[in-house]
Amino acid sequence: VLSWPGAEASGVLPDGMMVGGGETSGGTVIRTENQAFDDGEAPPSPVTEALLGLVGEAAGPGFRFYEVSGTCSLCGWQGRFQRTHRSERETLACGGCRATLRYRGQAEVICREIAAGRFETLADLATSGALFKLAIYEPGITGPLRPFLRQAGRYQQSIYDPDQPSGTRRADGIVHQDLMATAFCDASFDLVVTSDIFEHVRRPFLAFAEIRRILKPGGLHVWTVPIGMPPPDETRARVDTSGPEDRMILPPVYHGSGTDGLSLVYTDFGRDIGRLLAEMGLPTRAVRHVAGGDDHIAGLTFVSVREGSKTS
Repeated sequence: VLSWPGAEASGVLPDGMMVGGGETSGGTVIRTENQAFDDGEAPPSPVTEALLGLVGEAAGPGFRFYEVSGTCSLCGWQGRFQRTHRSERETLACGGCRATLRYRGQAEVICREIAAGRFETLADLATSGALFKLAIYEPGITGPLRPFLRQAGRYQQSIYDPDQPSGTRRADGIVHQDLMATAFCDASFDLVVTSDIFEHVRRPFLAFAEIRRILKPGGLHVWTVPIGMPPPDETRARVDTSGPEDRMILPPVYHGSGTDGLSLVYTDFGRDIGRLLAEMGLPTRAVRHVAGGDDHIAGLTFVSVREGSKTS
């Protein structure tokens, strides 16, 4: 069972769940993190009333602009991070590399898991040479993590085209891969990183099983999906994929694909995702990233581990 983002560390939790790095008898781990920003909101910088009005109008009723000071966990830029979008995980962008909270949360987790917290930024981790001994797979071809992760000894990225079999190479060298059935050998990677991809996979649990297959024992899948706060109790399919054609169960929802297109959302993930993945041999925990003066939950990063000895 996965902790919902609104849960307080001192509050009542469902049976079998702990917060703060504890382990349940079933091995489920829930950790609370607060590393994205310095403590508290920063005093407002000189932002014009006109700009604030435009931001508020675009975000809609109830939107609250704020700024927090901190250090980017990707490039190390230090300064003020501004909320300029209703979705906090898609804002609070770095003034250097422009990484939003979603990506900075993943970078924090990677630094902690791969290097035991010895490096505060992905840039420092990459330049240290610590990634050189790793094999990393990051599906897709866009995103701010790539310049750093490609310093790995083996770095793979890919695109998806339903008309192209996995392993097919484009003229520019990019390889097609279907996450439900990749062309990689068993136990190929130490780390797989996906950012807001699995909600767009037609049958996501086939893809999770495939991630487990291509991870080395003890390998990590660091991933994000959009998830409501608080999330629903149960993961639900938005589309019936039992046949060759998609059949809508719920009204269709599309997200930007990162390549100037739109991608259909197949799945809304819920609090049960930790249990469902643990049953597949991928124990999963949620790292919660807080922001704002009230330290509310602004984003989540999930970490799944293929059971076995720990990645070196």
